[in-house]
Amino acid sequence: SHEPREIPLDPAGDSWSCKDFGSPFSFQTSVTKRRRRVHQWRGTYHHCRFCNYSSYDKTCVARHERTHTGERPFDCQICGKAFTRKSLLIIHERTHTGEKPFKCKLCGQAFTQAAHLSHHQMVHTGAKPFKCQICGKDFARKFTLLSHYKVHSSGRLLGHHASSDASCNE
Repeated sequence: SHEPREIPLDPAGDSWSCKDFGSPFSFQTSVTKRRRRVHQWRGTYHHCRFCNYSSYDKTCVARHERTHTGERPFDCQICGKAFTRKSLLIIHERTHTGEKPFKCKLCGQAFTQAAHLSHHQMVHTGAKPFKCQICGKDFARKFTLLSHYKVHSSGRLLGHHASSDASCNE
């Protein structure tokens, strides 16, 4: 069956929700995908032609197959750079236009991607959701936590053999 087009949150902040769990989603298709993934989807699964990956979403399989083929069907009309996803092309095009559609309501700083705005908002809230499992230090970004783990592993990324009694001052 054809998926409904993504309809974003309205400015008032209303969202779609999963009837079983009450989880809010910003797009109607996100609810549909959650229902399929979490609530025992019994529909047709589509399979990758190159490996054992499968999904109920044909678009996800097509996107996945591009990791095998190297296909980049979405071209920038300005510079010719090619992308595997249309969403990545849209983000890239903002480098040419200067568009920054995601604006912080607290300070007015604007961003090209919603994820960048989310990271920025942690400056205002002080949120640090990523915790080092060795020393307990908290970080606002996962990347910073992963870099931090090098402190505990003598410059190597943390593996299963790293010492748990390593000290941390960074």
